[in-house]
This record gives sequence, C-alpha cells and structure tokens, in this order.
Amino acid sequence: MLDLVPVLDMRPADLLAIAGGEIPAEIMPAAPDAVDIIDSMVWRDDPSIVEAEALRNHALSLPRPDHPSGVTGLPALESVTSGAVFTRLLAVRNLSRNGMAYTTGSSISTVAKAMGIGMLIPQRLELMAATLCLRPDDFDAIMVRTPNAPPADDWVRNRVPGLWAFGELLLALAPLSLDQIKAVQTFARRHRHVGA
Repeated sequence: MLDLVPVLDMRPADLLAIAGGEIPAEIMPAAPDAVDIIDSMVWRDDPSIVEAEALRNHALSLPRPDHPSGVTGLPALESVTSGAVFTRLLAVRNLSRNGMAYTTGSSISTVAKAMGIGMLIPQRLELMAATLCLRPDDFDAIMVRTPNAPPADDWVRNRVPGLWAFGELLLALAPLSLDQIKAVQTFARRHRHVGA
C-alpha cells in the first residue's frame, strides 16, 4: 500500500489512515502526550501565515529524536468509515477534537459528529481539509457531505491559506519529542511577544 505514497503525493500516515490500514508506531506522533500543548498553540483568531511558517521552520530545524519505545501504532480498521478515518487523521497529527474545533471556528459537537458519522457541511469540509493539509476534493471523497447544504462562502476560502500553514506546523511537530514541542511553544510565545 505504501508504494502508492509517491503516486498519490500523500504522507504514509495519511494514506494508511484513509485506507484503514495498520499505522505503525514509527510514523505516529513521537509525543502523544503533547496534545494539550499543541491545543494551546492554536490561534484564537485567523492563523497568521507568517507566524505559522516561522514556527514550522523552527520545528523542522530541530533534530529528529529516536522514536520512543512507549509510542504505539493504530490497528487496522475492521470497517473503514468516514468518522473512523477522520479520527485517525487527527491522531496522526496529535490534534484533538477541541483543537480542530478551535482552529477552524467549529463547534465541538460538529467535530464530534465528523468523528462519529463523518458528516460535515461544505464550509467545514474546506476548513478542516486545509487544517489537515489535504486537498479539498480528496477530503470531500472521504467524508459525508451534509445533504442539501449550501456551498462554502468566500470567507471560508480566505481562511484556507492560514489554516494550511497551521496544518504544516502540526505536521512538523508530529515527529518531535515532548521537550522539543515545549521548546517550539516557548519560541511561539516569544515570537508573538516580539510581534506585538
């Protein structure tokens, strides 16, 4: 299955999450206990592309640690459903339900519904696809579109670049240790203070 990674231009963890395959520990986030820290880094307003890129570049500059032995993978899905796939896409990014809700301006119940039955209205589909750094058409094919929902408004497309930049930061944080993620958090606080 991973032979398709270059063909589909997808991360191995995402491909396995979407296909319902077993996700080995080596490609899971190295610090699953960092979810609260990552949630605290979510922007309260529209994500700043410049700030997200600075944090992403800082995270990418850090050495990749050996994967800790306590990290576990995800088993293959017995039944591949939209909700289960969405939940796994969050897990391989260390992003919680609350974090996804907060960064996209969605209600927690909306994200919970997506994790359960995989149903979203078009505007939430686009916002969450950007946060996951997935092409909207690919994400739309995975999820269940709410029947008779209107298409996404222009304001949604205006938020996509910032959310995509934040999604790239999440991907850069995933292989880091807890201490490294805390260091990026400290860097973020300093960066915001300097820019204030």
